[in-house]
Amino acid sequence: MKKKLLDILVCPECKISLDLNGAEEKNGEIFEGNLVCPKCSTIYPIINYTPRFVDSRNYARNFGFEFYIHPKTQLDSFSGIGVSEYRFKFDTGWDEKDMKNNLVLEVGCGAGRFSEFPLKSSAELVSIDLSSAVDVCLENIGLNEKHHIVQANIYKLPFKEHSFDKVFCLGVLQHTPDPKKSFESILKQVKGNGGKLAANCYQKTGIYMTQPKYILRPITKRLPHKFLMGIIKRVAPGAVKFGKKVRKIRSPVLSKWFKQFIPNFDDYPFTDAQWVDWATLIIFDMLSPWYDQPQTIEDIKGWVSEHKFNKSEVLDGVLIRVTL
Repeated sequence: MKKKLLDILVCPECKISLDLNGAEEKNGEIFEGNLVCPKCSTIYPIINYTPRFVDSRNYARNFGFEFYIHPKTQLDSFSGIGVSEYRFKFDTGWDEKDMKNNLVLEVGCGAGRFSEFPLKSSAELVSIDLSSAVDVCLENIGLNEKHHIVQANIYKLPFKEHSFDKVFCLGVLQHTPDPKKSFESILKQVKGNGGKLAANCYQKTGIYMTQPKYILRPITKRLPHKFLMGIIKRVAPGAVKFGKKVRKIRSPVLSKWFKQFIPNFDDYPFTDAQWVDWATLIIFDMLSPWYDQPQTIEDIKGWVSEHKFNKSEVLDGVLIRVTL
């Protein structure tokens, strides 16, 4: 943790600035120590350069597990293919110039697949995650003078409100207990007079909800993660081979059906080994979350309509982009 992060850190309960005690520094950063609330006396430890504002046992444990097993699968710097950068640009609508010298908050960093791009754009980035994936993110990105990693709860963010020029939250809202409440929470972090937020959520439609994962999840989300991952690892190679046969048939209907099992299959120029790795991660990601709550586009528009924005758009998908 960098000391300058103290300028915006607050107790998630009392919303007042924190004191730093017992700091041990390594590589020019705080490696270990404690953040203490002067009002409620709660102690928040700094472990492995990362302030921890949550208990390690929470509803997002599956994400910590999957990124520990697949730490680099979705990283462009590892695959050599700009899959994550393309999605980041498409979902947020931001490019390098938009983020240069901005203070940006990333909500739900996982292994850091989207962290790479803001940092490449010379933004100062604060990445949070509820799960232990923060440690994977740190390992992947490394110590960076413009990167801060914090383990925190989306409902009790440990930052002063309206601190960030931009906030993005991709692939997260539907996996929280209350997606609307999650949206409201991250919105409070955006600066007024031009601050921007970009988020997405799975779109709820009648056809979407018939996907196999919604039939299987009531069972699979309760399975031990190691056991579920073991099954998927055995199934994934065969699934990829079958997908390649589907591609040769060139049937749009059959291809669309198969992508319910492996989303985006064959959309990227991966090798066979990369596809097996990608499929294993994606299938686990679909079957293991405790919460998976898509929202209708009408619901999302309702969230947005409750606020006054300088600019707002809700796009099919569902993508949410607002400017305060």
